[in-house]
Amino acid sequence: MTRTHMTIRRWSIVASTWLVVGLTATLGAVSQPPAKAAAKDPFVGTWALNIAKSKFDGTPPRSSTATISLVGNKRKVAVHTVPAVGPESNTESIAADDGKDYPMKGSATVDTVAVRKIDARTIERRDKKDGKVIATLRVTASQDGKTMTVNQKGTNPQGRPYNNVLVYERQ
Repeated sequence: MTRTHMTIRRWSIVASTWLVVGLTATLGAVSQPPAKAAAKDPFVGTWALNIAKSKFDGTPPRSSTATISLVGNKRKVAVHTVPAVGPESNTESIAADDGKDYPMKGSATVDTVAVRKIDARTIERRDKKDGKVIATLRVTASQDGKTMTVNQKGTNPQGRPYNNVLVYERQ
């Protein structure tokens, strides 16, 4: 190999190294804000329902897992529930804390949700069917970040009121 080829090869290696370093730094910078935002949002994470600590007016489900993530300035909430009887359900909503209606996917009883922030660890969600509020959920993340409590008040499809307290634990 000639001296010129060796110099070109050396610069090629240096340029490739800086390209990798530059891409890593750029990707790190791009991914940093959502990571920091997620760290500041006490609801982000995977949560499992603790049935023993929860209170239900009706029959409790066998299990429920909520996965909460950030999508831009909105919170994505995906819930997988195994009821005591009947088929499993998967619901999903992506909503900002602005009080506006956003679609709920996978629910036979809820069309839209409207979320507003009460304080740093509390949000309120209104579930609607055909434009009518059928349930209000007040969701609070504990100070230590280990539990999320959902106070759920509403009317079931049969028109009977219910008041549930769901206690979720961070996984």
